[in-house]
Amino acid sequence: MKKLNYLIAVLVMAILLPSCNQISKLAESASGGLSMDSEGAAADIVECLGKIDQNQWRVLSLTIRADGSQDECSNTLGNIYAYMINSDDQIVFQNLWPNVTAPEPKGGNFYKNKKFAGIPELKLTVDDLKKNIEACKAMLPEEYKFLSLFRYEIELEKNSDVYTTGIVMNVQEKGKETISANGVESAVYYEVKFEISPDGKVTIKD
Repeated sequence: MKKLNYLIAVLVMAILLPSCNQISKLAESASGGLSMDSEGAAADIVECLGKIDQNQWRVLSLTIRADGSQDECSNTLGNIYAYMINSDDQIVFQNLWPNVTAPEPKGGNFYKNKKFAGIPELKLTVDDLKKNIEACKAMLPEEYKFLSLFRYEIELEKNSDVYTTGIVMNVQEKGKETISANGVESAVYYEVKFEISPDGKVTIKD
């Protein structure tokens, strides 16, 4: 694990975003939806993956995003979508949650050199999801606290057929959650990006 001082430096150098519009609603996902880091959300993600016929389709990427734009700092599950490839090496995009949409053919993108034959079946459990999220939280220095999980993405590496996981969290420095000027207050947060290698190693990305 990287040393604490380095982690703090990475956090300080992360993009400082001006405000979170929904900070007062984060802790309990006041909109009534599932929290991104909850077991219920993990179960829905696994269920969505289970509905993909991986005999006919291989998953190129599976993305889970929070509701709204990142500067809203929502921690509510917003949507789940996938890029997939079939045995004819046709690539499609499809929304899987909350509504399943018709597959949209895609071409000329990041996945153009991928072939169905070499791609393994994507396997995922609720425990996998929860373990990865908690491992990322555990890497935050004590001076910072988890605010929201913006994105969780599992994707084939560009030059190989193995999956890596990328996680984007919003965090706040304890005691410095807000800034005010001329009688107006804004919440302050930082974006932190994590990468989890195929062997499970978690790193904070610069």
